[in-house]
Amino acid sequence: MQIRGGLALWGKCLTGAVLGALVAGCEPYEMDPLKISETEKLAHTYYRMQASYTVKATGEQIDFDYVVACGGEVTHYSYTGPSVMTTHFPITMFAPTSEGAVIGVRTIDMCDGWQWENIKLGPRAGEPRVPEDLLPHTLWYPDAEDMAFAFGYETDQAYESPYSKLSFNGANVSLSDYDSWWAWRKTAEAEWEQVGMVPGPWGFNWSEEEKEFRAEVYSRGRLTGLECGGVFRVRLPDEVIEEIFALAPEGTGEFWSVQNMSDDVQLQILGRNASGVSAIWEGLQLNASYHPSATFSDYVISSSALGSMTEAGGGRVGAGDSTRKHARFADVFPVFIERPDEIVDFASLPVLLNKRTLIGSDWNGLTVCGWSLVSESDLEAYGKGETPFLVRSEIPDQTATSNSADELLFDYWIEGELLIKNLRRPQLWPGPFLIFSRSGWVYRTTE
Repeated sequence: MQIRGGLALWGKCLTGAVLGALVAGCEPYEMDPLKISETEKLAHTYYRMQASYTVKATGEQIDFDYVVACGGEVTHYSYTGPSVMTTHFPITMFAPTSEGAVIGVRTIDMCDGWQWENIKLGPRAGEPRVPEDLLPHTLWYPDAEDMAFAFGYETDQAYESPYSKLSFNGANVSLSDYDSWWAWRKTAEAEWEQVGMVPGPWGFNWSEEEKEFRAEVYSRGRLTGLECGGVFRVRLPDEVIEEIFALAPEGTGEFWSVQNMSDDVQLQILGRNASGVSAIWEGLQLNASYHPSATFSDYVISSSALGSMTEAGGGRVGAGDSTRKHARFADVFPVFIERPDEIVDFASLPVLLNKRTLIGSDWNGLTVCGWSLVSESDLEAYGKGETPFLVRSEIPDQTATSNSADELLFDYWIEGELLIKNLRRPQLWPGPFLIFSRSGWVYRTTE
């Protein structure tokens, strides 16, 4: 069923309200007994998204230019207030390259009114919340025929990496309208030619509408997630690090993770009312007054839907706005699942694998994503262009997506040090997974 505004039905019986008019399309279905009704809002904002890249190896320029629709769903419950889920379509757009790779660009989320307003307070008062150096989160898929693995470009440092396949030319968002959105949809569909696993003419959405374009594609393999995992790193004051490691047990090496701390020590370092060591968060200059683990997530690992950070402090919508939460710049490094020397028998579970971080300036800004087994040497060889193909092997879908905590176990390594043994999947990072180093850094995983 086509809906004006590009939103597909999430249920079989929905009531939509737009501009005061009530429209309905109903078919009986089983509803949560606590829900009294569900209504779907149609798109209320349209905007144009543009981004441009150059493939370093070939000089090919790839330009994205498409129109985004905003909308969402309101669910009313019997005993609480309504729940509202808003989103934008498409979530991610894709473009194949002439050499058989694919570029994915995460749509900047501009569906809230404040994002179009100027900053009201602070040193940047009067400036637009959309920075001139807007930097969308970007994915590089080495193989259009197998999009279960990708490299993520998390900050502007990624494009300076010797392993980067791309140069970034710029991006922009501007308000649009329904007619422009509908015209783009029709043109994109008419000109569409299937390439590998690229999921249809309108990118990746969570709606039902595009399923007909994706069904055959997805039958051939997995499309990796919207965001890539890695580890963020921020420097701490020396006195804070000294105070933290004064609590460490004898024999603690260069790194000390929250997972290896006793409950009492965790509270002493991370507790809401912790004194002394709580200066860690003052040292980060986040002006935070609530739980530190949430602080680190909200300020450093904010959603890539608003863009990626630049070292100069821009890149993201709202960056530098002192009246709102915003991320500060952090180093970012990949975390990958190491391919063992011997073939892994996933039919015989549990399986123990290694997760390793690639800490170093050459990898800064890049991440890797996808349930694949790779080696550091193969990642480097592909990144440097020594081989056109990335050698990897796939973790079976039923294993990677299983809810059983006993199927996949991981030893977590950072800079050659075995930090945590037998982390369980899917609960790999219980609680705030912070890692402190004696050299003055705090690391936070994003997985």
